Amino acid sequence: MIKNYFKIEWRNFFKNRISSFMSIGGLTIGMAVMQGAFSCEGSSPGTGADEPVENKEEAQQYDKSDLKKIKWIQGKWKGLYKGEPFYEIYQFVNDTTLEITSYEWNGTDSSKSKKSYVYYKDGLYWLGDKQNWKVVSITATEITMLPNVEAYNDIIWRYKDNLAWDALLKHKNGTTVYNMQSFDPFKK
Repeated sequence: MIKNYFKIEWRNFFKNRISSFMSIGGLTIGMAVMQGAFSCEGSSPGTGADEPVENKEEAQQYDKSDLKKIKWIQGKWKGLYKGEPFYEIYQFVNDTTLEITSYEWNGTDSSKSKKSYVYYKDGLYWLGDKQNWKVVSITATEITMLPNVEAYNDIIWRYKDNLAWDALLKHKNGTTVYNMQSFDPFKK
């Protein structure tokens, strides 16, 4: 049966030589172009599988003590979100871990607290339990974090003075700025 198919195709090939050559030629050229495209993929410097992509933010490595550069952030803070206050405590657990406790304050006591951490792992600093944000810059007055997993905003914490700092969230619709003010609920 297969032998009959080949006989029929061979006859059709000779009957319609021009269209047969065009079809075969088109297929040959198409396959050659695709093979060339796949074999050249990543052949330019810095993009091949053999060569690492040079990206300064990706290559940044930190010492374990770098987080202490932002020691100004340690304390109790109050910010506003859509006109409603929110409260956070930033506390160094050790040289490589910053604990952030978000809580609700009703005027006499706190409730519904949630913790997150900036922590050191494999030469990098991360924010979030799933390494949600990657720290790409730490200076004495600012820390910058970019989204990594299940995160969508760039985050910048910027020092203003001993009683205030700004949290900037950069997103596709612009930048939201939260002015964080020193706040101690038990001081009057």
